[in-house]
Amino acid sequence: MEIDENRVFEIGGPDIVSYLDIMREYAKHRGLRRVMILIPLLTPYLSSLWLGLVTPLYARVRRKLIDSIRSDTLVQDVGMKNYMLRNMLSQINLNLQRFVAVVYIALFCTGCSKTFETQDPLKQAFPSVRARILTDEQVIIPEFFKKKPTLLLVGYVQDTQFDIDRWILALKQLSTPINIAEIPAIRGFFPRMISSQINSGMRDGIPQEDWKIVFTVYADAEEVAKFFGNSKPRNARVVLLDNEGRVQWFHDQGFSADRAIELDNFIRETFSSSDQGESGSR
Repeated sequence: MEIDENRVFEIGGPDIVSYLDIMREYAKHRGLRRVMILIPLLTPYLSSLWLGLVTPLYARVRRKLIDSIRSDTLVQDVGMKNYMLRNMLSQINLNLQRFVAVVYIALFCTGCSKTFETQDPLKQAFPSVRARILTDEQVIIPEFFKKKPTLLLVGYVQDTQFDIDRWILALKQLSTPINIAEIPAIRGFFPRMISSQINSGMRDGIPQEDWKIVFTVYADAEEVAKFFGNSKPRNARVVLLDNEGRVQWFHDQGFSADRAIELDNFIRETFSSSDQGESGSR
């Protein structure tokens, strides 16, 4: 779209509706029956507190969202019509139909996820799972690490990265002599469908020299969850494998400086220098 001047365009569909109308339309498309009760004395502050009970939004964000609904958001400048075809502006019904479709896909993907109780994997062999290194090489874990003790940092959700980074930083400061591999284990049909896009996004946020220590698991992610349990998905699963792929040390209660020192001592006492590889750099 070529524009010859600096302008601010107001973009909106042909329908003028209230937030109540939107909720009613959403309920209709979902096949829901809901009684709408208007409470004129409910302040935005109280509304934001209620929103905090039913959504994971931060307090400042939900307060601003609630405050914003007091203002009309109507298109005053129709100049955009001079630059875009009218049929590019979807009507509210079509938008809601698409949104409901996305909701159902999300519900389907969530339904595919099971919660497994925490397991004790010590002395057990890590299950054989397919993984793809961010360098785009397909491998089998733990066979890929055989003959080389390796510390696996397994994560189920994006929030786990904070815990993983703390472990890596601590072990780097301790100069722990161990090969490190990050294992994002992402379950669900939909993530498998877009695994290439997810991996591409990871490459954008990770220095290229560190791609070789990130192994993504999609198709066999549930096997990993069964082996360790996933009842606390934000905690990293810190897993030390020996030369044969058996678990020699395990922790899933979140980062602890004392446990990092314990792990460092265990690695130095258990494995000879000839068995130890390079440590991960992230």
